[in-house]
Amino acid sequence: MVEKYKAKQDESMSFVSETGKAWDLKERTKAFALRCIKLVGALPNSDTGRVLGKQLLRSSTSVGANYRAASLAQSKASFIS
Repeated sequence: MVEKYKAKQDESMSFVSETGKAWDLKERTKAFALRCIKLVGALPNSDTGRVLGKQLLRSSTSVGANYRAASLAQSKASFIS
């Protein structure tokens, strides 16, 4: 499956690291959040742009936070809560 992403269009969209190894989920969620932050910065300064930008920031950065919480869970009960 990783082979599918080796033909990359540009560096920011690659799922293969500089060393040729597949990125782990922690790196991918961070890269996703950073790309979304950059996108929000490019949105127009209108009411719609601000509302959608705030929502995009909240949802895109929560992906990494949820992954971290799940990966640090020590038991099934703490994973679920």
